[in-house]
Amino acid sequence: MQPVSVSIVTTPPGLQILVDRTPMTSPVALELVHRLGPFKPAPPDGFAVPVKPKYTLADPVKIVIGAQEFDPVWVGAATGRVGLTVQFHITDQVPHATTVELKIRAKGRESNSVPLTLQ
Repeated sequence: MQPVSVSIVTTPPGLQILVDRTPMTSPVALELVHRLGPFKPAPPDGFAVPVKPKYTLADPVKIVIGAQEFDPVWVGAATGRVGLTVQFHITDQVPHATTVELKIRAKGRESNSVPLTLQ
């Protein structure tokens, strides 16, 4: 199964979705230009991140869809550029054929919500 990329940009105070069509069975990769905290290990500062090694976010992150929380599959530095990738699965607990509100929670703080349209 190939991941579906959903482009996200951060503009204070949070997130804005650019692409919002996502098949239910596919993992989703959110791309952010905002850092949510330190990485383990720390990537090179001021450079696009190489493919290897993987630079995982040190702090826990939750995906919030409606009133439900989900653990991401992986959160870390985006490969080949400056930014962050949050990968997660959309489970059967999320309604089908609707638009849901999506947020990211890190360090006890939530982003603004963005609409995510599901087929």
